[in-house]
Amino acid sequence: NQSIDFGPMLETVATNVAGDGSVSTQVKEEIAELGLKAMGAGEDGPPFNFSGRAEKALISLGVDGFKSRKAFDLWGLLAAHPARADLAAHEGELRGLLKDRAAPGFKLEEGIKAQKPVITASLGAFALGDFKYHLSAANSGPQSAIDLSLSADGLSLPVGLLPPNADALTPSKIDVAATLKGIDITAAANEWISDLNLQGEGPVLSDDNADKVEAAFLSSGPVQIAFAPSHILAPAVDADFSGVIRLDHNKPTAAI
Repeated sequence: NQSIDFGPMLETVATNVAGDGSVSTQVKEEIAELGLKAMGAGEDGPPFNFSGRAEKALISLGVDGFKSRKAFDLWGLLAAHPARADLAAHEGELRGLLKDRAAPGFKLEEGIKAQKPVITASLGAFALGDFKYHLSAANSGPQSAIDLSLSADGLSLPVGLLPPNADALTPSKIDVAATLKGIDITAAANEWISDLNLQGEGPVLSDDNADKVEAAFLSSGPVQIAFAPSHILAPAVDADFSGVIRLDHNKPTAAI
């Protein structure tokens, strides 16, 4: 059981069409006085009850290199053949449309900004002054990348939540940005599409084929997590850091 309430909203949409027919769209939605309440109970757990509120929230979503015509063709095929057995008869056409969608050049991003968010649960109130989150994924073949950034300040935790003397290590401000590299989203998508099997009632992807998809995803490795200049501030900590973690199968290394 949940409810959402909000004040005035303002939405802006900007769209550009490139010469090759690909579409770039940015959607931003600004919401005043956003609130959420939820309650319920798990099958085996105790009842839960929490609420959240923010003075203002900005939600953004962007796509770049979106081939809308191919996407509509794919949607039309799925809508015309919703049953798996029916769609299996068109597996070749489905693979072709999916491979068109998996071609390099597509980028997806999302972001959230919230002013003075507060979440209240059974443990107490968790509050922030400001919170920012941004995630983007670029399908660029061996140069594919996933970017993540988080920023928060004014953190306030419920009294008694942390052990004694831990307050000195509780961050009051966090600015962290990192990029995942050494991955190939295109190769992984194409491997998944090639191994897709809609015949029968078993999994559409076998365990062996799932391993092949994972290997394709990591094929341009070694996988690296590159930290842009980041900062964590707490009463007893003031740390600036940047660097790279290399996740080699045999010996992970780091230079921070």
